[in-house]
Amino acid sequence: MQDVKVFIVDDMLFVQKLFTKELSKIDGIQVIGSACDPYEARRSIVRDKPDVLILDVEMPKMDGLSFLQKLMEHFPIPTIMFSANSKKYTQYAIKAIRYGAFDFICKPENDNDLHLIIQDLKQKIFEAAKVDIEKLVPSTLVVDLHKTVGLNHNRFVAIGASTGGTRAIEAILTRLPENFPGIVITQHMPAEFTSSFADSLNHCCKLYVKEAEDLEEITPGKVLIAPGNLHLKVVKKDGKFLCNLRTGPLIHYQRPAVDVLFSSIARISDDCIGVILTGMGKDGAQGLLSMKESGCLTIAQDEESSVVFGMPRAAIELKAVDKILSLKDISFHLMKELEL
Repeated sequence: MQDVKVFIVDDMLFVQKLFTKELSKIDGIQVIGSACDPYEARRSIVRDKPDVLILDVEMPKMDGLSFLQKLMEHFPIPTIMFSANSKKYTQYAIKAIRYGAFDFICKPENDNDLHLIIQDLKQKIFEAAKVDIEKLVPSTLVVDLHKTVGLNHNRFVAIGASTGGTRAIEAILTRLPENFPGIVITQHMPAEFTSSFADSLNHCCKLYVKEAEDLEEITPGKVLIAPGNLHLKVVKKDGKFLCNLRTGPLIHYQRPAVDVLFSSIARISDDCIGVILTGMGKDGAQGLLSMKESGCLTIAQDEESSVVFGMPRAAIELKAVDKILSLKDISFHLMKELEL
């Protein structure tokens, strides 16, 4: 098997050297070059054809977002966005995923963070190298917001996703009407990113999208996203379904974890819908099985439309899935299933 060829674009020379040194220690990864700005990078990318690009957000001459848009239009390549850990850069990174980035990482704030970030980056590089680039190239969404559904406070939808999930979630939510039953979402994402992710969705959806708060009720027309670094459970009190936010141990190396969300619903409902989307690993498979066994309908995104098929595949292999659907069909099926 050939090494994955990686190219790094960052205006700080010490960052280039640091990541080149650390990534070069990993079997199966070859850093073939680096550049300080997109103009320098463009020439090298066309000439050397790397498998994966690591791209900084803010750089001189041309910012990373502008370069990413041009790249995905003219010379698409799996790109991992490289961003500093601040709210400003968080918003940039959310946009980057929408523009076609495979995923993002946060720059280490200190030496203690470096090892963990390199391990995360290693996994993302290998997955990005395998992805079908056509799944990352942005496409125009066909939005159907004219259908209406009946209101049923006892039914809601739970969605779990990881790599590729931000765009998949956006594709689903933008197709749903404003009075759609409540939705709760666990998306693997750092704490600094979930608020900006929710805000970006709120600006492009008819539904009201926000970060979940502890004991917040799940109601029609509202989408609640698990805050980064907190597990989201659903509890039932006085006939109402409420969000319950807790710390707790990492599950499948994740907090929030999809298994925590799905398993909590299985204990209190036999009439909800669980949806597992694109993502690495197997988080959510066991929880989705519990939902199915409790009587809930369970759906998995198909391999063809998934950026990474790991999580849906794990659920399918566990026989936790009632229906396997393409991303473009999930919204339609949810409306069909929940229409009263």
